[in-house]
Amino acid sequence: SHTCTITPLQSGWLDVVTFDIEAYWDDLTVSGAVNGNGDGDYDGTTGPQGVQVTTSTSITFYADIYNTYPQDGFEICMDAICTFDQQ
Repeated sequence: SHTCTITPLQSGWLDVVTFDIEAYWDDLTVSGAVNGNGDGDYDGTTGPQGVQVTTSTSITFYADIYNTYPQDGFEICMDAICTFDQQ
């Protein structure tokens, strides 16, 4: 398995450009976020659009060791001002 943790350098809101990771096996976790499942874990094609982050937020991506169903991955930017719909 592979894990990568990112810590924002400033506060802002996540803006998902693309998000397509393996559902159930890979996930992106945003500490302190709450999604439709009641936690901060995102997978499949539902990313953390509009989630507010700070310099104490951890964003962790986990991928299992298998590449049976290759996905496109994700591109997430951050805006200093929330100008889009939040989830």
